Amino acid sequence: MASTKETGLGAILQASSYALSVLKLVGGAYLLWLAWMSARSAMVKADMSVPPKSTRHPGFRHGLVLNLSNPKAVIAWMAVLALGLDDGGSTAQVMLATGTCMVLGLAIYMLYALVFSTSGAMALYRKTRRWIDGAVAGLFAAAGIGLIRSAFVKQ
Repeated sequence: MASTKETGLGAILQASSYALSVLKLVGGAYLLWLAWMSARSAMVKADMSVPPKSTRHPGFRHGLVLNLSNPKAVIAWMAVLALGLDDGGSTAQVMLATGTCMVLGLAIYMLYALVFSTSGAMALYRKTRRWIDGAVAGLFAAAGIGLIRSAFVKQ
C-alpha cells in the first residue's frame, strides 16, 4: 500500500491545532460580520422599485462580473472535481470531468439568470426581501457562533 504525503493547507491544519483554531476564529468572525450586514439590510425598509434601465451599466454585465469573480463558485466546483476523480485518473478523465462541470455551471447560471430576471420572481423578492435577509442573518450568526465555539473545544 503506497502512502501519500499530505501537503498544503490540510497538512498545516493537521499539524497545528493552533492554526486550525485561528482559522476557525477568523472564519467565525467573518460569518458574524455577514450576519450583521444581513441584519442591517433586513432592518432597512428600502424602496425596492425597479430602477430605470441604463444602457451605460447594463445588469447583465454586472451579474456576469459578479458571478465570475465569486470564489465560492470556483471552490464548490473544485470540490465536485475532487470528489469525482481518484488519484489514478487519466488526463482524459480530468478533462471530461472539468468540461462537464463547465457545461453544468453554465447551464445552472443561465437558468438562474432566466428565472430570477422574471417580473414574478423580482416581485416576490421585493415582498420577502426583509424576511430573507433576517433568516440569512440568523443562519450566519448561528454558523459563526458554532465555528468560534468549536475553536475552543479540545480535540
